[in-house]
Amino acid sequence: FVVAARPPPILLLSSVPNLRRLAPSVALAAALMAASLALVGVVAAHNWTAGLAAWRSAHGAASDYVREVQWRSAPLATCAIMYSLEGDQLILPIEGSMARPRDFRAVLAASMTIVGLLFCVFASVCTVAFGRVDGGSVTAFLMDRQDALAGSPYSTLLLANVVVSLSLLFTYPLQLYPAIGLAGQIVARRDGSSRGEAAAGPHDETTALWHADRSPTAEPRAALGGPTAVDVSMEGDSLALRVCLVLVTFAVAVAVPHLKALISLAGAVTGSATSLIIPPMLALKFMERQEDRCDGGVGGSVPKRRLWRLFYRCLIVIGWIYGIIGTISSIRDIMSIYAE
Repeated sequence: FVVAARPPPILLLSSVPNLRRLAPSVALAAALMAASLALVGVVAAHNWTAGLAAWRSAHGAASDYVREVQWRSAPLATCAIMYSLEGDQLILPIEGSMARPRDFRAVLAASMTIVGLLFCVFASVCTVAFGRVDGGSVTAFLMDRQDALAGSPYSTLLLANVVVSLSLLFTYPLQLYPAIGLAGQIVARRDGSSRGEAAAGPHDETTALWHADRSPTAEPRAALGGPTAVDVSMEGDSLALRVCLVLVTFAVAVAVPHLKALISLAGAVTGSATSLIIPPMLALKFMERQEDRCDGGVGGSVPKRRLWRLFYRCLIVIGWIYGIIGTISSIRDIMSIYAE
């Protein structure tokens, strides 16, 4: 029943036409996630003394850290890290939704600093307080082992799991936006329609790019429930496309119920593509177009442009390596789970 009840609210939230209207949902998700961190912190406080003593006894020398590393799981761990940094694909949509996009650099620097510190501190605290955490989710891992924890944390952990689930529910539509942008362009090209081409003539490519960059922030042209049922503010966007994307992700989640394996697979496929492959490919394409139009007026001197090209190509190669190795390792992990 719980699994079957998830798609309707997700579909409803995913039909929100633009990021500005989605802002209250994202703010609520952030508040819920902060509450879940506080709840886990309460449990960690009850287990900190015993956990710190055990951690110190197990790590008397630097070599003890090396012995703990499971090198066979390194590809899966790398994919999980890439998945945890999935917010990098939201940089352009959020920047385009700001009233003053020029101020986004400061916002991005502050946000990534907070996220980086939060990842390091939270992971370190959980490792010291609870020992080795090898589940896909800290809250789910602790829930399965709540009998071994001090402080009778059942109710606290149950509430933390509920709060985290609600936070992910309200965050899902935001994470869907990059997929809508990519899939929508494929649909538009297949149908032979391009909003960028409609916005500008064949000799005004800059204007087309300007409109494309700002399309996610456009005001809705039709109210929900109208003829189009959803604001078509991105190229190829439609309610049918959003429903298909939601159902596909739901089907994958049901087919791979093991959260750790699902996160690794998602990180290998989408993480490598959206973080290390697609952005540098777009940057290379943009450089080529600018050079063709301005006779090499972008990127400074020729040696500097060559260094940027080399950097982008290295990122693409690394992305493909991570993607292939991570996908193979994730599929093997999933097959071993079903074999058991």
